[in-house]
Amino acid sequence: MWGGAEAPYLESVDDWFCARRPASAWTFDAEEGRVLRALNADPDDRIGTRFRRVEIASRDASGRALAVTLIGSNTVSVRAEVFRAVMNQAFGPRSIRSTWFEAAGDRSRLHFSGVGFGHGVGLCQGGALRRVEARHTPSEILAHYFPGTRLQSGLMGRVRPDVAERLFAR
Repeated sequence: MWGGAEAPYLESVDDWFCARRPASAWTFDAEEGRVLRALNADPDDRIGTRFRRVEIASRDASGRALAVTLIGSNTVSVRAEVFRAVMNQAFGPRSIRSTWFEAAGDRSRLHFSGVGFGHGVGLCQGGALRRVEARHTPSEILAHYFPGTRLQSGLMGRVRPDVAERLFAR
């Protein structure tokens, strides 16, 4: 997902609980000038003084964008997650909510529409919530989404037991 070594615990798993969840559709509109300023503020996304369009260059098997081409005075290709991060930095976390999106322009405005939240790797928030409602334990939920892993506290053994107890009681 992020270009590093593959992690065996980040495998796609079928999730009936997640599939039951209605699609989380979202839209976001932004003025072209503000998008241009946001892109030019990031050294990897600088497209110059003119902005033309955003194109999805490639997608994964689920339909999420992997790479985005930013076309302006300069043409720049970036990972979709980088584009999303730049947009969220400029417009807030509810702007480009996932990498499963489409982009279109209409004169001086850009329109983004998409589905879901996050990056599409790991735990499905809707599915996890449905599992909680079905009385699955946190351990069972994490074991489903991250098969082959073992749950343990990173704080235990490094924090006094009375402090750890107060931390985990919240």
